[in-house]
Amino acid sequence: MVKLFAGLAGTGKTKNIIEMVNKTAREDNGQVVCIERGNKLRYDIINAVRLIDSSEFDIQGFQVMRGVITGLYVGNFDITHIFIDSLHKVAKMDDIGDLEKFFVWMKQFGKSHGINFVVSVGISEDKLTEQLREFL
Repeated sequence: MVKLFAGLAGTGKTKNIIEMVNKTAREDNGQVVCIERGNKLRYDIINAVRLIDSSEFDIQGFQVMRGVITGLYVGNFDITHIFIDSLHKVAKMDDIGDLEKFFVWMKQFGKSHGINFVVSVGISEDKLTEQLREFL
């Protein structure tokens, strides 16, 4: 499963992510990972979650983000959920076509390895393509 939260700043995307991360970590037996840019979620996410500050790494684009996710999984086959807050900031998104390809890749990777993805992006829903709307 891949779930997308889209909207401009102030629409509640991060709040939704925080609630879902914490609920999933309390109820799921697998490992939960949350990737963000900066450390603004440090005090909102429970300790059972692996919180990763992407600003500590040089993630330039979706190819590198794919490598990060693949590396996380290879290092821990027990990961069941990966949450990414503000993907457009984490992966320094330039092109909506690349975002589409990344979501298709997450869907395939998640299905193959039993990982659910929940992702927020700072893009107005009306700017999303039809392919991306499927993930809302």
